[in-house]
Amino acid sequence: MAMLCGFLNAGLSVAGAETSVLAPRTITVALDGSGDFSSIQEAVDSALKGDTVFIKAGVYAQDLTIHSKEKLTIVGAGVDKVILLGQGQMVGVLHVGKWPYGAMDIEISNLTINEHGGHALGIFNGHRITLRRLHVKGMVFGQQVHDVRIEDCVIGGSETTGVHFSDSQALLIGNVIHDNDHGVNATGKSSVRLERNIITRNLFEAVVISDQAKGVLINNTLVKNGGGAAFLGSSTIEASGNILPSRI
Repeated sequence: MAMLCGFLNAGLSVAGAETSVLAPRTITVALDGSGDFSSIQEAVDSALKGDTVFIKAGVYAQDLTIHSKEKLTIVGAGVDKVILLGQGQMVGVLHVGKWPYGAMDIEISNLTINEHGGHALGIFNGHRITLRRLHVKGMVFGQQVHDVRIEDCVIGGSETTGVHFSDSQALLIGNVIHDNDHGVNATGKSSVRLERNIITRNLFEAVVISDQAKGVLINNTLVKNGGGAAFLGSSTIEASGNILPSRI
């Protein structure tokens, strides 16, 4: 009996230790040294499954790549308070996923991302990626990603396309996509659903669906663009309730 009790107590001790190790943490990033890290990359690299990285207010001249991570939340102190400028060492400032490594169940919110080399934010080889309440100054590009949700974001200022998906599956809902060459572009075998977005002041078409991609456009406002929606190649479209006036 004593041996059995000892075994059970040891098992409980190990289980308790595992619970302690796996308990979700909040890791704080601050430029002034008041957080756990001053580098966002170092904070993300240290994060485990279920953790949250909270970024305090500041202008961060840093690049960030998130890969080989699962169930990670990155939250800024506010879209106008946290700005990622990048270091100019890679095309784009923030990358989620990296060949051949992916990322899964990643949520990023409440910060601004500047562009570098024409790109601001790239998503590669990932699943269940959520971008919410971001201001993206440049292109958002996704390739071979699935279950991507972009919601309540402001995306604009790209010299090419505001949002471009290739061989990917994504939902864009409630965003403002403005002042690019094209608003949204879906290529390859992508499946992209647009709901209640405002796509405006783009030099050419607001939406281009091409190759074998599928586009679903529901209740979007496509105004003051060089064109409305274009469907090329073998692409397919389902649309209802959209506002597409002529260019003003």
